[in-house]
Amino acid sequence: MSHAKKGGWQLEAWAVFANHYHIVARGNPDSQNLGDVLHDLHGVSARELNKLHGVRDRQVWCNFRDMKLTIQYSYLARLNYVKQHTVKHKRAPVANRYKWG
Repeated sequence: MSHAKKGGWQLEAWAVFANHYHIVARGNPDSQNLGDVLHDLHGVSARELNKLHGVRDRQVWCNFRDMKLTIQYSYLARLNYVKQHTVKHKRAPVANRYKWG
C-alpha cells in the first residue's frame, strides 16, 4: 500500500492471490503514472518473495493491465468484482475476512 500512497494513489479495493492480484485505485491529476507505481511494486515484492523462497532472479509478476474508469457504473462493477473475488474463489466466507484483501 505504501507504494500506491507514495505515488498519489488511494487503494479502494484489492485482492492478492498466489498467481495474480486485482486492485481498484483512485488517483488524482498529480498522481504518478500507475504503470510506474506497479512496476516498482512488482520489483520490490518479487525480490522479497524470491528472498523468502531462497531463489534468485525468478520472475514473479509477468505483466499488468490498467484501465481508467470514467463511468460510475463501470467503477462500481469493478469495485464489487474485486471485493467479491475472494468469496468466488472460496478463499473466505465473506470478503472482509480475507487476509490479503
